[in-house]
Amino acid sequence: FRSPLYFFLNIFGLSIGVAACSLLIHYATFESNYDAYISNVQNKYRILVRDEGGISANTPVPVHSLMKEDFAQIKSATAIRLAVGVMRSNSTGKPMVSDDETNVVSATKGYFDIFDADFIYGKSAPLTEPGKIYISKDLAVKYFGKPDAVGESLTFFESNFGQIDLTVSGVYQNPRPDTHLPEHGVFAMKNIEGSQNPWATMDNWGWNEFYTYVELNDNARLTQEERNDFIDKYIGKENRER
Repeated sequence: FRSPLYFFLNIFGLSIGVAACSLLIHYATFESNYDAYISNVQNKYRILVRDEGGISANTPVPVHSLMKEDFAQIKSATAIRLAVGVMRSNSTGKPMVSDDETNVVSATKGYFDIFDADFIYGKSAPLTEPGKIYISKDLAVKYFGKPDAVGESLTFFESNFGQIDLTVSGVYQNPRPDTHLPEHGVFAMKNIEGSQNPWATMDNWGWNEFYTYVELNDNARLTQEERNDFIDKYIGKENRER
């Protein structure tokens, strides 16, 4: 005759094992499906830089446009910069809302070609005009108390570029949890290009706080030789071989 205690311990141990196994399967599935929802994701890449210091995702700002010019295999490209600062609503007759924002980015015109956004109000644009911002549903509700915030006004006090006045031109569904870039707002680089900061120019190779993304045409690839030629052309062979 077996003790009820042994029976309980066996059932408890089995339950813990099944729960742990289910949790591991869920975690592995979640991690392996990161960004898998993005359209044509098999042709989209983030550019990495490898040097004597290791591997980094930070790239100089000119890289995206020069790669688009030099490689016929590239369908679209964009450069993204994290924009950290304080955001404030400017709605007439409504309480002002202000908060720190760390999930806002400035980007060049190819952004919405690379990243899908499910717009529920307004629509996307190529990010070629200053003064416009596209925000998530959560950000719209946070600052304006409603999802439909198209036409509303925001001021973003960016940590490096000061006051940027913006009008909401579109509201999209909140970013999914299985993405490496959970941004809740995006505005054009045109808002900070040509600012009072003399180094903030799109041809400055020293301005390297950008993530560069490219989308290749179907069945296209960039050979190692082509990549080396690109680096040699703009940076120098001596720097590539360091």
